[in-house]
Amino acid sequence: MQEIRRIWETLGKGKWGGVVTNDLTEDSLRLLANMDGGIDVASVGGAFAASTRGVSHGNMVYKLVQMRDRKTGEVRYPIKISNGVKSTEPGQKDVYRVSDVRTGLAIFDIKEQTGFPVSLAEGQRATPLLELAFKNGGRRLKPEPVSLVAARTARHFAQLDPLLLDLDQTRTSLGDRNYPVVLSDRLVSVKKKAIETVTPPRVTRILVFPGSFSPVTEDGHVAATNIVNELFKNQVSPHGFDKIVFVPTGDSPAHGRQYDLSSFARLEQLRRRLSNWSRENRSKAEYEIFEGEVDSGGGYAIDSLKAIQLKNPGAEITIAMGEDVFWSIGRKSSPWKDADRILSDYGIVVLQRQRGKVGE
Repeated sequence: MQEIRRIWETLGKGKWGGVVTNDLTEDSLRLLANMDGGIDVASVGGAFAASTRGVSHGNMVYKLVQMRDRKTGEVRYPIKISNGVKSTEPGQKDVYRVSDVRTGLAIFDIKEQTGFPVSLAEGQRATPLLELAFKNGGRRLKPEPVSLVAARTARHFAQLDPLLLDLDQTRTSLGDRNYPVVLSDRLVSVKKKAIETVTPPRVTRILVFPGSFSPVTEDGHVAATNIVNELFKNQVSPHGFDKIVFVPTGDSPAHGRQYDLSSFARLEQLRRRLSNWSRENRSKAEYEIFEGEVDSGGGYAIDSLKAIQLKNPGAEITIAMGEDVFWSIGRKSSPWKDADRILSDYGIVVLQRQRGKVGE
């Protein structure tokens, strides 16, 4: 920070002001104060700006949490989701400190939707912590001197279990216990519905792995499914595939298929090998075996794909196939039934016949 300040002022850009924000502690604030001019302002919790020149209100952050249609009266709850995890809390709300009537000590803080009572257990008391400061763009409360803010804060701290204020004691006696701040069941429901309005329904992704499986090989079929799933997870979807469907081919001399083992023997072998799938599979994807081609004595890939799609409506299906199969399906004189539809309606992952190499 000091070096940036020096360069900035050397370039004649004017006076530099260093501002630090986020979850600051007493230790970090003390460290910043000793940085010899590196930091001018430290924003604590987005509510105060503390500097060497004094303390003042400022740096407030506003979140849009509720909207009402003036014509219909309909209420909507906007929500902002960051990084797929962090989100705002929709709905106009109040915050209450729930304390033990007998001891007077605080038990937890709860956020409840404005206009609704807090649900309390016997022997509990709820005290509102917030006051309406602004409404319709206008200030409702007069600015307070820091001394009053400090006194109110001290009163709030006095309501807490003393062990919570002693970090060393908290770690040893309370097992790193944090003071709970919770949402009411009503606000949890509001938040869940708000998330559903902005989050598109998650598509089930299925990898279909057809083959003779004669025999099932450890470094071939089994390893390939894990490799393909990791590739998909890293490059396409962070969740990888939800399900992997193995499709053993049936016995069909008419299609020119000749195998050392019968289709039922190959199916049983595949079942035995996949019995430990959940333990060995790194992707945690479910697996199943589609037995349609074995039961019918043959069948076409497009018919199996249609059957799998019918069983999983709306699913996104990707087919894994060897490069020799891929080139054969793409030929004009392809022996594959509805080859054009397979190539246009489904994703394709092409496996090279060399161990450990997967092409897409």
